[in-house]
Amino acid sequence: MTAVSPIVKPEAGRARIWNHGKEEHVEKFRDEVIRIPAGGSVDMDYYDAVLFMGQWYPSVKNDAGEYIKCKPLKMQKLFSDVQEATGFISHADGKIFATEKELKAHLDENKDKFVPQVNEELDKKLAAQSQKNDDKLTKLLSVLENLNDRITALEAPKKKGRPKRDSTRDHHSGEAGEQ
Repeated sequence: MTAVSPIVKPEAGRARIWNHGKEEHVEKFRDEVIRIPAGGSVDMDYYDAVLFMGQWYPSVKNDAGEYIKCKPLKMQKLFSDVQEATGFISHADGKIFATEKELKAHLDENKDKFVPQVNEELDKKLAAQSQKNDDKLTKLLSVLENLNDRITALEAPKKKGRPKRDSTRDHHSGEAGEQ
């Protein structure tokens, strides 16, 4: 329920360069000296303005190493071919109305056509598929957790040297002795 947006032609090719600095900005661009007074602006072709803004400009530092002069410019695109909004459009069916009140009345009259109907069979299928996906995800997470545990065990630092003897074993027979 919004108004028809104005049609803007982006190729409308003018731009305004504003000087927000406290001094006049003087810069050479395409064999021409561009002068923009402090607080003033200059209009030029949009694509030239983009190139002008992107052109390197030397920055000046003071004795403390702070920048005291940078390129204090901002660009504003100018639109010359703008078509005025002519009404309100129903995005549900594309009809255009002169007032917002007419549009709302149209939407209220036809809301049964515009509101999607509930499909119970489709909802059941989607719920069953969702449950299957949840089960698969649970299984995958379990497998990943198991793999992660195994990787952790393999990466654990191993003790160096010979294992200590078990004093409860009979070393000659290999059987556990009595205590």
